[in-house]
Amino acid sequence: MSHCCPTEFSLKDLYQSTEMLLAARPDAVAAYRLQRDVLRLDETAPEMQRLRAAARQSGWVRQVEATQLEDGSWGRFHTQDSRINPVFRTSEEALHRALALGLDIHDEVLQRAEAYILQVMNGEITISDPPEKNDRVPLGIQLMTGGWLARLDSGHPEMERHWRYWFDVARRAFASGRYSQTDEETAYPTLSGVKVPKGFLRSQYALWMLAARPLPADLDAEVTNWIWNRPDGIYYMGVCLNDWQQEQASIWFRSMDLLSGFSSWREVAMPALNKLWRQRDESGRWNFGPQLAHCAEFPLSENWRTRARRQTDFSARVLGLLRKVFD
Repeated sequence: MSHCCPTEFSLKDLYQSTEMLLAARPDAVAAYRLQRDVLRLDETAPEMQRLRAAARQSGWVRQVEATQLEDGSWGRFHTQDSRINPVFRTSEEALHRALALGLDIHDEVLQRAEAYILQVMNGEITISDPPEKNDRVPLGIQLMTGGWLARLDSGHPEMERHWRYWFDVARRAFASGRYSQTDEETAYPTLSGVKVPKGFLRSQYALWMLAARPLPADLDAEVTNWIWNRPDGIYYMGVCLNDWQQEQASIWFRSMDLLSGFSSWREVAMPALNKLWRQRDESGRWNFGPQLAHCAEFPLSENWRTRARRQTDFSARVLGLLRKVFD
């Protein structure tokens, strides 16, 4: 494995940090994510099955399960209803929370969510968000639902046609060897018969779908560098990937998880990942402060009353990301 910037940490470093955290007996969700995402233990092993079952008994997981509606959603999909104050403002927020807690498509709650998404995608039901009055709405709904299908179950047969569509958009947008907004905008009337000012390609949804299948090496590198060097990063996330602030940590992690689906991400991200490795405190842990408690990514532990629990949750997230460098 080669990088334009040398890696300042090794797999051994990551494993040692993980073992140190596990020795402190973290809460079940953090322990499960450390062993699944960093140590990559066999999910069928009895110990992992026991740990997975314990993580699913977390109060945070039960909250996600208890608030899911009968149709598989959590209410509005993308836009918040300001008249009410639910636990999860949108279905998307609940899905982000479920994934942060270590749930996957083998869990019933996400299987129900996937069934809902597929029904919307196939026109069998409509989302409860207020409808927008423009001819881009059908494409926009396909964009959001396709993006979430890629996030939850990238191997689903329904993904193939969506990936091919966004691959075609990306191929046209980068036809000159670099991104052209004009070329992207020109693609939509040809492919879908609608105009999309500014385009959708830099949205998290389109990028999730593009990352669901391997891209040609040159296109992969062009897309990755384009997103990495944008001052506002990925649309809907809005974090500069190479110059983020501590209070943006949760969204930066989410952005990096997405970008890591592209084969070129190591080359562009390595300086930032090395910097992240150096941000450990004197105990060898990471700490981004208690203000991140109210977001979809954190907490993982049952409570954040102690600094040690916050550090463990942050460290599990960092180590899981750094482990992807060696995939």
